[in-house]
Amino acid sequence: AVPITVWLDGLQFEAGEQPTDNTARDAVEAGLSTSRDGNVFMAGEPVALDLAVSNTSTEPANLEVTVTDFNDQTVSRKSFQIPAGTALWRQTVDPGLSAKGFYRAHLFVNGQEKPRGLRFAVIPRYQGKDSIFGVNHAYPWPHLLKECVSAGILWVRDWSVKWQDVQPAPEAPFDFTETDYQIDRPISFGQQVLTLLPFPSANWSSSAPEDVKVGPNYPENRQRQAFAPRSDAEFSRWVAETVRHYRGRTTWYQVFNEPVYTDYSLPRSRGYSGTDYGRLVKVFAKAAREADPDCRILAGIGGWPS
Repeated sequence: AVPITVWLDGLQFEAGEQPTDNTARDAVEAGLSTSRDGNVFMAGEPVALDLAVSNTSTEPANLEVTVTDFNDQTVSRKSFQIPAGTALWRQTVDPGLSAKGFYRAHLFVNGQEKPRGLRFAVIPRYQGKDSIFGVNHAYPWPHLLKECVSAGILWVRDWSVKWQDVQPAPEAPFDFTETDYQIDRPISFGQQVLTLLPFPSANWSSSAPEDVKVGPNYPENRQRQAFAPRSDAEFSRWVAETVRHYRGRTTWYQVFNEPVYTDYSLPRSRGYSGTDYGRLVKVFAKAAREADPDCRILAGIGGWPS
């Protein structure tokens, strides 16, 4: 059996032989939304907030939508009156904004603010083909990749090409099927990929002692991969196969994740030093440049001064 979660909404429990009509929790129900992914509007385009109200009371309901900016200063205020007995009332609210920035829309019903407002933003659409901004992993949702490009977040750091995943055994052929999917996704939206080869080894190619076992859980499932490879030749082949496979799609490659100062790769707690890292960087760079002379190598420990 596979455990699942089911979310139910709008339930009404009551004792009796026959159910009565569903009634809202509050006599006046109201909410704000937008049609934009992430509630992000592009500068120069109209800002539209969608207001939906149900008023089942016997009195008119007075609503107010107030918008504040990043400094909590009120920049817009709109008032509405919804007749009694209105099942559903919709209105597009134009706050009249032209300045870029971060905003909050506050909704008041009969003078009382609803506990959840709406956060939204107005940003200029980024027009460049490159930028200094990136994220560590591409978002799994296509609409957020699209928003990243609009905001100028044009780089992603991808962890997919783990030696253990693309070659799980020494005799196995290299298989980039899954990594292709992860790397091609952001590229298809116009982003560039910093391809990270996070660990120095696969489980089978590691120089780790026999007592370092592969556990079922994190981080035990990666602890053998943190050790230096048993063979420079095997290591070079993995690097070369990777760079050759992605030639024309990616240019930049990073040598290991957080080496030496953490337990991800060549950890100092296991006796490794910057000298060990520097030696493998040279092996990495030689193999990568033979596969693609135009590739670029990002290396360094990058730890805190302590």
